Amino acid sequence: MTTSVTIIGGVIEGEVLIHTVAERVFHALTAAEELMRWWGSKETYEIRRCEVDLREGGVWSLEAQDVGGRPFSISARILRLDPPHLLELSWATSWAPDDRSVVELSLTPEGEAATRLRVRHSGLRGGGTAGRDTHYWAWRSILDWAEQSLAAS
Repeated sequence: MTTSVTIIGGVIEGEVLIHTVAERVFHALTAAEELMRWWGSKETYEIRRCEVDLREGGVWSLEAQDVGGRPFSISARILRLDPPHLLELSWATSWAPDDRSVVELSLTPEGEAATRLRVRHSGLRGGGTAGRDTHYWAWRSILDWAEQSLAAS
């Protein structure tokens, strides 16, 4: 796998090379039915409901259940949108609803049939379950799932 994720202060940065076009990756990040198909796994958590209103100011949210049966959610607003290159979200989780952060997902075509997906998650406070540590491991998994699920077959 080509996933790379780092933490520096309150910022997580990660990237992965996906062997498909940027339009495909962007659609997978912004279409509810696509998100439900690839974001998550039986070993970690599964999305139960997802909503995307694809416009600046629109909702991007998901409700999920972890392997222990515990529900959780992520609620976000779309701050910036430039298909198929950029999706920026104001991010909050059910386990730390007052900790708003910003997730920037950028897509850069590489060659004719590959896309570099980068994530920059800033404004995270503290470590542990609510902050950087949980999001660090989550982004590692999400980028891996994207690489495995979205690559052209």
